[in-house]
Amino acid sequence: MENDGLKRAIELLGSQSGLARALADRGIPVRQAQISNWLHRDKFVPAQACPHIECLTNGQVTCRELRPDVFAVECPTQ
Repeated sequence: MENDGLKRAIELLGSQSGLARALADRGIPVRQAQISNWLHRDKFVPAQACPHIECLTNGQVTCRELRPDVFAVECPTQ
């Protein structure tokens, strides 16, 4: 399973390196190689990075898209 949200974030920020630099500027120290691992090996983005990616993409990529296992909270029905 590929992470389409992560792919889109990479495209929006220009490259894996661009995403890594933008995250590092926000205090999430990652390198391009880690972004590549998230995309190809790990298949997930660390939960703490998701809100930063959502902000960096101006909401075009959401936490829920990046990590539905963490951020897919359903609203209770009444």
